[in-house]
Amino acid sequence: MWGDWRTQIERRLPLVWSGALFWALVAWYGDWRFDDPFITYRYARNLARGVGLVYTPSERVLSTTSPLWTLLLAPIAQMGLPIPPVAVLLGIVALSLSVYLLGHLGRQWQTPLIGVCGMFVFPLLPTVRQSLGSELPLLVLFGLAALSTATRGRAHATALLLALATLTRTDALLLALLIAGIALVRRRFSPQALVLFTFPLAIWHGWAWWYYGSPLPSTLGTKQAQARMAISRSFAEGLVDMLTHMVHTPGGLLLLALLLMGIGALWWHPRRRMWGMLIGWGFLHSVGYAWLHVSRYSWYYVPLMLAVATAVGCGVALFVRRLPERWRTGVWAFCILSGLFLLWQQRTHTDARVALYTQTGRWLAAHTPPEATIGTLEVGIVGYYAERPMVDFAGLLQPELSTLMFYDTNYDLLALWAFARNHPDYVVIRDDTLAPLRNAQMFRTSCRLEQTIQHPSTPRTMLIYACHSNSNQSWRFLDEVPSHAQTQLRPRSLAS
Repeated sequence: MWGDWRTQIERRLPLVWSGALFWALVAWYGDWRFDDPFITYRYARNLARGVGLVYTPSERVLSTTSPLWTLLLAPIAQMGLPIPPVAVLLGIVALSLSVYLLGHLGRQWQTPLIGVCGMFVFPLLPTVRQSLGSELPLLVLFGLAALSTATRGRAHATALLLALATLTRTDALLLALLIAGIALVRRRFSPQALVLFTFPLAIWHGWAWWYYGSPLPSTLGTKQAQARMAISRSFAEGLVDMLTHMVHTPGGLLLLALLLMGIGALWWHPRRRMWGMLIGWGFLHSVGYAWLHVSRYSWYYVPLMLAVATAVGCGVALFVRRLPERWRTGVWAFCILSGLFLLWQQRTHTDARVALYTQTGRWLAAHTPPEATIGTLEVGIVGYYAERPMVDFAGLLQPELSTLMFYDTNYDLLALWAFARNHPDYVVIRDDTLAPLRNAQMFRTSCRLEQTIQHPSTPRTMLIYACHSNSNQSWRFLDEVPSHAQTQLRPRSLAS
């Protein structure tokens, strides 16, 4: 009788943990924000307003990496709801469902302990919660659902889920190739499923090619160029940094040991090898991003964290399996309570700049003409609330800036070039950044400080300058930068 009760508890653990995780994330992470997703939010809002799938009306540039996420958020804006908190809520729902699916896969693949241990580990790993508000939780959800249907032999449902995942982020194509390769080896490949997968992708890519001139987001080239700069870190370098940090902390060493033990256990036990698909997805994802040589962004590592959670979960399961069964209920209670404690402990680790950027954007929306152009280094939050044409000093919205990103380039030089080329009507600078631009003679003669914005959440101040165009002196700033940078910053027509 007691054994049956323990079995029922273990069967309901995925539902209990995913429910507890949902409410904990709503309570402690519902106000989580970071800059990059706000570019996608602005695309969704403009689509809802009928001005097109664009960041700035009349400018057909694809700067969002997730067309499906944009399409899902557009009705939110059309209903008059604020996109940022709803996007975070949808991310919380997707992450909670993903945790449930991990536990479900454990039962489906007849290795329930691995599923249960992995589902406890995944949401507690670095970068996973930090991706809330972006499309990454949705990508993970579609990927796990596709793996579940694939192993049940539902090829058509798998194809549609993989198509949705690929429309969420193009790199999900690697998971699709992995599942298709396994189906070919097992002689279960379905031509009809291939059509179901490629048809929605063909529609999107064909339309994007016609509308934007390319189906690939312009940010891809920019993020590859950013990785070339000495001040930046590539995806592969960021991965090395994470491993280095792990081996220098007791908790990291324990995690690494469990990961290696779990990979070994997965390899030697045939039943556990089903989890190798998640390991393979994380491996292909990492190899693909390293090959693309893009800059390091924390949310790029989320699919890899799913693979890590799988391996660590397998390592933990090796120990849980050896405990007396009467202890397991206490172990699961400890896992839930300690997981909630860790979530609570890290709840205040939010970006203090968000409120400052939000306030700055709203001031610009209220005090500048609708056609005024705004130049700044981080365009996401400021641009979303300002609702003005933006000049991006980092090149995400103006991809031509990526051609100037070299090893010895930095954002100070890029801001000088973007200011001289685009002549923004207003320039927004945080007081601890872009000192060379503020001190440049051309900037001081053409811009005046209009407003300072402060917020109690951070000691930093946003400086808003009103500028007038002086095209006759546009390139005189080159005399104020180091000689080795003048050639790469000078336009070809002037350099020749």
